[in-house]
Amino acid sequence: IADEAKKYIGSPDYRQASPMMRKILVNVINEDLSVAAKKINVPTLLIWGTEDQASPIEEAIELEKIIQDSALIKIDGGTHYVYLEALNYVTTILKEFL
Repeated sequence: IADEAKKYIGSPDYRQASPMMRKILVNVINEDLSVAAKKINVPTLLIWGTEDQASPIEEAIELEKIIQDSALIKIDGGTHYVYLEALNYVTTILKEFL
C-alpha cells in the first residue's frame, strides 16, 4: 500500500517535476521553521521514521527539543511514509495520544 500511495502523494507540480526541480522544491519545503515551532503551546506528538530521507530523524529530535510539551515516537526503519508503512501502529499511537 505504501509504494502505491507514494505515486499520488505530493503536489501535482512535484510529481511532474524533473529530478533537479524536485530537489529545489524539497529545499523550499525544508525551510527552517524553528521560530514558529517555539510558539507551539499545545501538547504535540511527533511520529517519525528513522529512515526518513526527506525529513531526517535529526530534524525530529531538534523539534522535540524546541516544542514545549512534545514527545517523539521513532519508528525503526520507517521512511517519510511511515504513517502508511506502519498504519496500524501509527493509528494506535494517535488514538492513545488523542
